[in-house]
Amino acid sequence: MDPQGARLTLTMRLACPIFMLLLAACGAESSPSSSDSSTPNGSKDPGSQKPDPGSSATSPSTVAPGAIDPSCGTNGYFDVNGSLNGLERESAGTVLLTMSNTIQRIDEAGKMAKVAAYGSTGLVLGGDGKYYGISPASAGVAATVLRYAADFSVDSSFAFDKYKWPTTGITAIAVTADGHVYVAGTFAQNTGDDHIAVRRFDATGKLDATFAPADDAMPKDMRPRSLLLANDGGILVGTDKGFTPGILRLTTAGAFDDAFGTAGYRALTELGPRDLRKVLLDDQGRILVLGMENDVVQIVRLGTDGASDGSFGKGGVAELNLDELPLSADYDESVEARDMFLDASGRIVVAAEYQYGKDFLKPETQTLRVVRFDGSGKLDASFGDKGIAKIDFGAGTKSQLLDRGAAARLGDHRLLLGGTKQVGTTSTYAIACVEMKSRVAGPRRPVMRLKNKIALVTGASRGIGHASSIALAKEGATIVGVARKKADLEKLEKDVAAAGAKCKTFTCDVTKYADVAAAVKGAIDAFGRIDILVNNAGIGGYRPFLDWTEEDYDRIMDTNAKSTWAFCKEVVPHMLKQGGGNIVNLSSVAGLQGYPSEGIYCMSKFAQVALSQSLDREFYQKNIKVSLVCPGGVETHFAIGDGRTYDGANMKGFSTAEDIAEAVVLAVLPRDRTRVVNVILRPMNEMT
Repeated sequence: MDPQGARLTLTMRLACPIFMLLLAACGAESSPSSSDSSTPNGSKDPGSQKPDPGSSATSPSTVAPGAIDPSCGTNGYFDVNGSLNGLERESAGTVLLTMSNTIQRIDEAGKMAKVAAYGSTGLVLGGDGKYYGISPASAGVAATVLRYAADFSVDSSFAFDKYKWPTTGITAIAVTADGHVYVAGTFAQNTGDDHIAVRRFDATGKLDATFAPADDAMPKDMRPRSLLLANDGGILVGTDKGFTPGILRLTTAGAFDDAFGTAGYRALTELGPRDLRKVLLDDQGRILVLGMENDVVQIVRLGTDGASDGSFGKGGVAELNLDELPLSADYDESVEARDMFLDASGRIVVAAEYQYGKDFLKPETQTLRVVRFDGSGKLDASFGDKGIAKIDFGAGTKSQLLDRGAAARLGDHRLLLGGTKQVGTTSTYAIACVEMKSRVAGPRRPVMRLKNKIALVTGASRGIGHASSIALAKEGATIVGVARKKADLEKLEKDVAAAGAKCKTFTCDVTKYADVAAAVKGAIDAFGRIDILVNNAGIGGYRPFLDWTEEDYDRIMDTNAKSTWAFCKEVVPHMLKQGGGNIVNLSSVAGLQGYPSEGIYCMSKFAQVALSQSLDREFYQKNIKVSLVCPGGVETHFAIGDGRTYDGANMKGFSTAEDIAEAVVLAVLPRDRTRVVNVILRPMNEMT
């Protein structure tokens, strides 16, 4: 299990021991080998039977970490028709391919499908769940930032104010959960020195004048290579000055963060790397820098304060020399690190090229290397050959990686590598699929514990609702998604389809009973039943008690409490008619105890708890199982809510939406003798 799953299980055991003991005593904790596939009325559902181990056309085989996965694509490879520009991992675990003429998606089943009939030079998935791209400068036209709709057409509601951007070129962008766009590039002053330029634009594309960096004091003669948002809201710029890489940190107001380094700048010269390739953050907010020193791959790890992390590698630097042959006067080896990412367990993975030959420009051998490091900066011996996997795009090919976006994680156990393969004098684009975990592969049917179930999820377009929809879809459920914005629902439909399930959506104002009734009727008309109801729609509110108004009270209570009652009121009659079902109400730890400056929000969450307890006692003998899920802090836009800023929410270390989605799935898995009544989840850094 990956770290997020481990944290979820551990937190549930600590925070809800009675719940865990109940499951253990009844022997009912569901697993592929023990889950029951009965429908609510006790009859067997033929679509959710356990898979027959002997049903595969061929015998399954074990795919070792670092090997090509033959069940992905065609024997582990994809041939790409067109120019491949980059790979981008999506929130659902799928991967987008940006190409010159189309945008393609590879799903977790290893299948590729076209999602847009026009190309892109590259996409960035913003913290708001939307895609952004850079339209480079051309003759007489400045560079601009574009936002894309769910169908990848240009979103006209975002108009980047390029005339307020101080230069023609844009190097990198980063987007916050509330849609603010940070942009980095370079511009020249009268002195001729290149300066780093960083600006912030709001969710409509207008310049945010409250973010005011001091351009004259910016590091000179440097180029920004990457742009990241720290967990505390700070802005990190990976820079490159000749052979002197470094990290510049700005505050949310645009000031230099002097606590990070002199004038906010942390040079990496003394640590070794001379050529910066990529910067990213690990799950603890530490900074990872991928660089090269001649042919030596180097990874630097810094703390959140910019100090070298002495527990990593040697003095904060992990090094790897990939030279494999004896030094020769006639032959030469070279290595180029191209990309770096974190696998599902938080281990560092580097994708690199290796070439060998007499002529550096015409090498005889060109292959790829995938290297995995453990948390201390040592090679992970469980991967490949002592931590290094040798990969190519097919036997006898010369393989090269893309300069940018060359690697992306597919699901939780695969790696996709993108680049070119050369056979003779012909070069084409290709993708290789590499296994990251030891597992059994080959033709087999996944265990679909919720196959043929219909799940209605409110607030389904983002956050916990979106994550729960995807998690339920992966278990085989058909999703009925309810939310306010059509564009967000269109994206949900694509994400659910990528997870291998069907999805129908309805726009709905959950505070209006007529809208609720119409959405439920639409689901029944379409599918004839509702087996699972997840009441997730809600809004947060965080202000001093005396600052709230009657309008605020009505808005929060109607969205959080009234909507839960309304959907239950409309769905329960159908569940009674069909012989049972599952209801999951998303409340909060704020529904179990009061918190200052959250009075109305706590009232609404206490109301959900009371309603859930009442429904459970009234309907459990009718085979309607009502479960209450109460999370602590969750890293979503909801945590900001009404009355807090990103900084004020202090989301560092919060649980993820996917953590909570696991609890939702756990609550609705088929069980004959047990119902899940209450699940409490808290981040590991949050007191009970």
